Amino acid sequence: MKKLNRIVQNSLRIYVVMMLLCTSVMSDEIPEEFKIKRQNDFTFKTSPIIKKTKENISIQFETNSFCDVTIVVEDSTGKILRHLVSGVLGSKAPYPFVTNSKKQNIKWDYKNDSGRYLKDIPALTIRVSLGLKAQFEKTLLWSPEKRIARRQPAAMASFAGGVLQFEGEGVDQLKLFSHDGNYIKTIYPFAAKDLSKVKGLKIHEFQQDKKKLPLKFGSKHFSTFLKTGSNMDRAQGKYGSAANAIVIHGNKIGLIGRKLGILPLQENFEDILLEGPSVIVPYTYRGKPFFREPSSAAISPDGKWVYLAGYGNYDAVKRIEFSATGKLEHFAGKKDGKHGKGLGEFDGVASVACDAKGRVYVADYINDRIQVFDVTGKHLKSLKVKKPYKVMINPKNGDVYVTSWLVTFSKRAHDSDCKKPLLYHFSNLDSWKLKGTYGVPLVGYARSVFMNEGRWKTHAISMDFHGSKPTIWLVPGAIGTLSKKWLVRGKIDSATQKNARKLYQFEKNKLKLVHDFGPVAMKKVKRLKPGILHRQRIYFNPMNNNIYIAEGDSGVMKSFKALIEINPDSGNVKIVRLPYTTEDLCFDHIGNIYLRTDTAIGRFEFKTMKEIPFDYGNELNKVGFDGSRGVSSLISGIALPTSGKPGQFHLGGMSVNFKLHLAVSCYNRKTKLKLEGLYKNNFASLGNIKYAPKEYPGRIRYAEIHVWDERGKSLYEDAFPGLGITDGIEIDNEDNLYVMFDGVRMLGKKPYFNKTSETLVKVKPKACKVMSKSKKVSVPLTSELFPKRAPDVVQSSTVGTAWVEGAKWFYGGVGFAGFNDGAPSCSCWNARFSLDKLKRSFVPEVDHYSIAVLDSNGSLIMRIGQYGNIEDGKPLVKAGGPAITNSIGGDEVALFHAAYVGVHSDKRLFISDAGNSRILSVKLDYHTNKVLSLK
Repeated sequence: MKKLNRIVQNSLRIYVVMMLLCTSVMSDEIPEEFKIKRQNDFTFKTSPIIKKTKENISIQFETNSFCDVTIVVEDSTGKILRHLVSGVLGSKAPYPFVTNSKKQNIKWDYKNDSGRYLKDIPALTIRVSLGLKAQFEKTLLWSPEKRIARRQPAAMASFAGGVLQFEGEGVDQLKLFSHDGNYIKTIYPFAAKDLSKVKGLKIHEFQQDKKKLPLKFGSKHFSTFLKTGSNMDRAQGKYGSAANAIVIHGNKIGLIGRKLGILPLQENFEDILLEGPSVIVPYTYRGKPFFREPSSAAISPDGKWVYLAGYGNYDAVKRIEFSATGKLEHFAGKKDGKHGKGLGEFDGVASVACDAKGRVYVADYINDRIQVFDVTGKHLKSLKVKKPYKVMINPKNGDVYVTSWLVTFSKRAHDSDCKKPLLYHFSNLDSWKLKGTYGVPLVGYARSVFMNEGRWKTHAISMDFHGSKPTIWLVPGAIGTLSKKWLVRGKIDSATQKNARKLYQFEKNKLKLVHDFGPVAMKKVKRLKPGILHRQRIYFNPMNNNIYIAEGDSGVMKSFKALIEINPDSGNVKIVRLPYTTEDLCFDHIGNIYLRTDTAIGRFEFKTMKEIPFDYGNELNKVGFDGSRGVSSLISGIALPTSGKPGQFHLGGMSVNFKLHLAVSCYNRKTKLKLEGLYKNNFASLGNIKYAPKEYPGRIRYAEIHVWDERGKSLYEDAFPGLGITDGIEIDNEDNLYVMFDGVRMLGKKPYFNKTSETLVKVKPKACKVMSKSKKVSVPLTSELFPKRAPDVVQSSTVGTAWVEGAKWFYGGVGFAGFNDGAPSCSCWNARFSLDKLKRSFVPEVDHYSIAVLDSNGSLIMRIGQYGNIEDGKPLVKAGGPAITNSIGGDEVALFHAAYVGVHSDKRLFISDAGNSRILSVKLDYHTNKVLSLK
């Protein structure tokens, strides 16, 4: 008996251990919604055939697997006239597929997508395709000559192999140019082949597919690997850069921001340092801690020391060993950083440089001198130079070049200091004499201290001494003129070619322009001003097959008054002006464009921009997102039910289907209702009628989706109640709504790991609602009213923890929602998905470096893309991209920070990749295509 008990006990132990192991395995499995549902046999068991009757045509076939199938009707040019069906066969096969069957019989009623009968049927074909596939086709809207930062000048350094340019504004890029200004390659972002060599990355195993990928950093944007500069600032990191200055020694590139970083020049990653020791100088103001960071750096000839200057009102020079273990130490000037006039003291330390003997030169701006020190900090000489700003030394002969222009890091600067920007050329320190004076052609040079206020570095200037001739590289400090003082957030003058990098060489008594990046970039991209926060919404026009890029260019830079038109076939670019400043838009299939502001929508024939009035619309005046600027009147537009602009200024999305039903996300928080009734003062305008949203327990007031018909008559009021922030909505031909909204997806008992992620959901209008546990609601959702399941989303900034009743399906881990609880509290960086005419959702998985493709029932068909930089991925068409590319295999789609997409159904996917500053055109095709003639 005892023996039997022992056997039973041991069996129980084994059983418990096995159950625990099984539970562990189960918990580590890929969540169901993240699994690719299609099987990978893309062949027919029975080839497609058609059978005609007067009423319809039957398309019959059988596949060898539960793969994805697409059926369309095309004309002789390949244009799709009817998008019949697309999706993964099996248990969730979309209608009209038969579920759980590989044998299918699909009927076509001779109509096009709009429900009208087609003529000349014999001239058409039916295509049955298996296994969607993607291939990187070409690069669009890319120019390495175009600047990526609006507010900060580039950091530059030269060596025998060329000139390095570092720029950052949320995203960071380090590019290598030849000595004559031709692009060679990108060093950062890192190439895909080098990613495994990079030490210091934070690697995460993703729930989507168990891939181990690096996470990006940022205070509000999460779009860089570099953590050395103002890009990590809690408040303004989204506008920040990882480096203010760069230095080079051997294989090491030093990034100097708030910390020291080291990147490799070649492929030896041994010394790489993504986040090194601090180089800031702390101080206290009115009892609160602050710090200053350097703007100028120089490397000693032996590579041991990095000298740091340009700390603003801290008038001293620091230095740090060029290594991961370096510690910031005092080098010259008063240790407390106070200004002085004696030898070894400074008043306005503007820049620092080193000569080939290791001597350190410091631009002492207010004291009108260059002071020179040996490596121990001993003062050697003072050289008289009026208002020295940037000091540069030719390593070949020791000649010294000094710029002089008005800058304001000191209260002791005066308007009379520098009437003209000048460059002085002196012989070396041992034979010091003035060899030449040259005027410097600065853009919008301001001759007033007041006009330059706050502009520490009005221009960046560097000299390349490693080419055939000494060459000046000049970059304006901010996009737009510096001769005006802007006090309003986001306002900077329009960019022109003048704001591009320019190369000058010495010719007698003047500087000769030898290369201008402006015309080169303008020819390629037509717009040189970078889009704010790297937001590039992509809109596809089905009438001309062009795409239109919307970048913020007006008001607080969240709206736009012009679009960038791109012909994907030729790559040609042009600018298209809009009737009024617009925050969002959509195209219908008959050639109209719908333009929205926070309060109104106008419809226009796109070719002429002539208004197409709505029958049930309203006459509206002063329509424009920016108030008094860029406004127009509408004969009959749709007045939106809204409480104006939300704090982040973006409005959530809009979409139009083949029936010309228009769905719009509207910000509306002003109507507060009570459960027991409605009151007159609670009504909001909905076109020419009045409505009031229904209250219920757990309803958040933020976004409302409304749907209008072709004539502007309301179809669905408050179609999806209780929504928070939306980042894109779409409507299909059955009026189903697809919405990407802020809220981290719950996957079983745990949320998706990324707090900035969003969730995509499909619902039927008026058959759904969001129920929130938030305390912000008017009528609380008490525990007895909780749905009997785990919440669908959590950590949303607007709906908190919530359930979506009536949801057909969810897909999480997508988009970017900066306002989410615990996230960086800024949704200026966001994302948009796109629905094609086959009801497939193309959704950015921003942190996963991919685009998810789902059918209309939420089955994941495939993922497109992988990590890579601009040189990664072999395109089908080389034109428009870099000259040398590296194959990364698979679809060859290399992404770094891809948040916006657009799609030409069954033809192309377009991806905006801010990390690599380009639009990718991705060819969509199939593993198997069978074309059936209707003759």
